[in-house]
Amino acid sequence: MACGGQDPDEYKRVYEGESIAVYSTRGEDICARTFTSMEGYLNTLQDFTGVSIPQDEKIIHYWPWSCGDELEGCAAHLTSYSAVIPHEHELAHNILAHNLGAPFLFREGSAVVLSGAFFDGGDPSAIDPDELAARNGPPDGYPLVDSYASAARFNRFLLDEYGVGALLEILDATSSTGPDEIPASVTTVTGVEWTTLLAKYRAIDICPEIGYRLWLTECSAPTVAPIENQWEIAEKFSCETNAIGSVDKFWITRTIDIDPPGEHEITFVADPGVYAEIGSCGGCSAPLYVGLHEFGSTHTINMDAGKYFVRILGSGEHSSRALVRITSNTPQGP
Repeated sequence: MACGGQDPDEYKRVYEGESIAVYSTRGEDICARTFTSMEGYLNTLQDFTGVSIPQDEKIIHYWPWSCGDELEGCAAHLTSYSAVIPHEHELAHNILAHNLGAPFLFREGSAVVLSGAFFDGGDPSAIDPDELAARNGPPDGYPLVDSYASAARFNRFLLDEYGVGALLEILDATSSTGPDEIPASVTTVTGVEWTTLLAKYRAIDICPEIGYRLWLTECSAPTVAPIENQWEIAEKFSCETNAIGSVDKFWITRTIDIDPPGEHEITFVADPGVYAEIGSCGGCSAPLYVGLHEFGSTHTINMDAGKYFVRILGSGEHSSRALVRITSNTPQGP
């Protein structure tokens, strides 16, 4: 259902592509590569899940749309609404629209895992899956973000342990069941008793946001090659020319491949109001996030071998410049 009190008739179609049509009251404020990014995400997600948008149908997306104080968006079947653009979480709901009846634990947890986001620096409390499964919504007494993060951690655990096919089967199996039937439904799919499954999950370290999300868009961004032992991402970017998002907040993303592992020095220089973040693409096994906010700041950190994304963010109608330099302090082989 539509959230908020806006009138869809006031929105004009500003884009129509292969998978999605976007309606907006601020089409002129949407950045140059936003629609390409949304189409790319939808294609990647459909390939990853094996679930396709029905033939001859499209997702209809409305932006900007106020969805309440705590919500950035909502979705109903193939229609979605968001306060920010792009908002992959609601697009994930659109792709998995036949599972919108699944309980909160799996419906929202899977959508978080399958979508990217902005970091707010918080450290949400961990809520046990048993407590989330007991109701079709967040438990009382917790901030909403804690419930979403906790659901996502459990869904990422299921994805890593049993694969995307099993995760989708769980969504299907629980879409028409009550809370009391969730344990049996999950056991039928995984072959593992619910209590045993929870014991295994509780025994592992709590996975942070950089680990439990798949970062499908961020981790498939163009790769920057190193020169000797150094990666340099030097960018001039603007909403009008080459960024994703809107004038409210826009960004560009690149990836780097670290090998060998070891100590790295990170330097950040940028125009005022610009910041950057570095995130690992390896999941919960080696999570790493570095926020870069201060001009001329330097960080020395250990980085495991693997892929990382580097996202540089700005806002407004002007062009911005930024430099992120990552230098390996590990001696290179002959």
